[in-house]
Amino acid sequence: MLAAVRWTLAIAWASSPALVLGVLGLALAYSTVSAGLAVTARGLINVAVSESRSGHPQLAPLLPWLLAGLGFGLIEGLAPLASAHAVRRLASLLQLRVAIDVFTHASRLTPAETEDARRRGLLDQVRDAAARQLTRLLTELITVTTGLAQCALLAGVLFHIEPVTLAIAIPGAALYLYAESRATRLHHAGTPGRALKQRWTRYYSGLLTGERSASHVRLLGLAPLLIERFRGLSHELEAGERARAREQLGSGAAFALLTTCLFSGLLALVTIRAVQGRLTVGDIAVFAAASARLRTTISRLVAAVSRALDAALASEGIRSFLAIRPEPALPAPAAPVAPAAGVDVEDVWFTYPGAAKPALAGVSFSIRPGEILVLTGDNGAGKTTLVKLLAGLCKPDRGRVLLDGRDLREWPFETLRERLAVVSHESPRFEATARDNVAFGWWHGLGHAPEAVEDAARQAGVHDLLQGLPRGYETTIGPLFGEHDLSAGLWQQLVLARVLARPASLWLLDEPTAHLDDRTEGEMLSRIRALASGRSVLLVSHRPRSLALADRIVVLERGRVVEAGARPELLAHGGRSVGLAVGRDR
Repeated sequence: MLAAVRWTLAIAWASSPALVLGVLGLALAYSTVSAGLAVTARGLINVAVSESRSGHPQLAPLLPWLLAGLGFGLIEGLAPLASAHAVRRLASLLQLRVAIDVFTHASRLTPAETEDARRRGLLDQVRDAAARQLTRLLTELITVTTGLAQCALLAGVLFHIEPVTLAIAIPGAALYLYAESRATRLHHAGTPGRALKQRWTRYYSGLLTGERSASHVRLLGLAPLLIERFRGLSHELEAGERARAREQLGSGAAFALLTTCLFSGLLALVTIRAVQGRLTVGDIAVFAAASARLRTTISRLVAAVSRALDAALASEGIRSFLAIRPEPALPAPAAPVAPAAGVDVEDVWFTYPGAAKPALAGVSFSIRPGEILVLTGDNGAGKTTLVKLLAGLCKPDRGRVLLDGRDLREWPFETLRERLAVVSHESPRFEATARDNVAFGWWHGLGHAPEAVEDAARQAGVHDLLQGLPRGYETTIGPLFGEHDLSAGLWQQLVLARVLARPASLWLLDEPTAHLDDRTEGEMLSRIRALASGRSVLLVSHRPRSLALADRIVVLERGRVVEAGARPELLAHGGRSVGLAVGRDR
């Protein structure tokens, strides 16, 4: 908890030192109200009684106490408002800073670091609740600071009247705090199991209401089954929360019962001493009010500490995520990058974290500039994994990949990215204007050049499609915020336009025509062939026309190259892969 507190305060201070000091000052000012009003009431009562017994009562002695009461009343009324305003501003800055830190860090991690199933729960936690947990921790820390100061001042007032009070309040508060902290730690220990159940409930919710899945769920008649599973997991989650609530109720009730009885006994003792003349009437009133306020303040303080502990434990995931060390960035090359010399894959091996078998085992081939190499093979053969390695998103365990004669490990990613154009059947569909969707392929060159975007769209053969949208290139497309959505095939054409618009020396095309009809596929492959001049092209596909486009074909099977060569040569020797069989002339 202390590590989380230090980290959170450091981020808050970096966000706005003035707001941190302001919030702390307001918290401390507000913490004086309870004790201040108690002392003021004591003084006011004692002066009033004294003046009423004198032969000539005066109002002037009451004035300082009345003004003090007014001052504490103003603090009590205004400090929470000012504090809430400052906390909201500080929380907003904190959320923005943490979100940017998380996004920046995530952008530096490789797929191997983010796609590891063992880290999935951590990544989900960071994505869903990163800034919220830190904001909650900051808010509870402010409450704890105020509560501690209030308890200290009230205890001081009560100690002045009856020192035995501390012998009751301190052990009782410590036992209550221990019980609450223990319950919080035990509850948090079950967080991985709860997080998994919550992920399942979100998954079922997405299946039942998702744009792409809801109709299939209905057609398959799976809704009752999924709803029942959702209900079962939700009941299990609710049962856990119910058990924790019972524990909190029990410890809170025990503390309230014990302290009420003991403080009532002490109040009787104070009253007897006042009757004996050893204490004043004001002491009785102050002790009654301050002891009740102290008990309430301790309860709130313990609850705030418990919530702060819960938030601190929850924020551990954020700190763990940010502690993942990304691969160090390589310096920019001192000399200009060599001209295009193609790709050489030399004895490459790669195994995903936690996997029992390698996804690639001893893969070797090359692609020369101007050559289209088609990579084919059964599902799970390692084709997409190879694309990731060629794109520099993963690094081989053994062997090496050379681009233009230089090991990809030696390429700064920013430099490598300028040489690549990548498309797959999983390429993102951006919620943006049609113009931006094309320009995203090469934002540096097209982001502020609308005419160049249209030229790129013409090259890719989608200009008429985009011009025909309700507002042409300025139409916002996409299912979430868009004015117009596209079919899967039209989206794939747009994705291809995005890639073809990029002046890269290496194209990595993973099933680029998967959603296209025969006519559109033929047109797109013709454009790829026409625009591929001088570029090295890796095309992953099973489709006949794609195989016919190949200068050479490489066949993968279980992560290994089983056949490689020009298509006519492989067909002449009776290539045995499914992809080649499909690719035969019919």
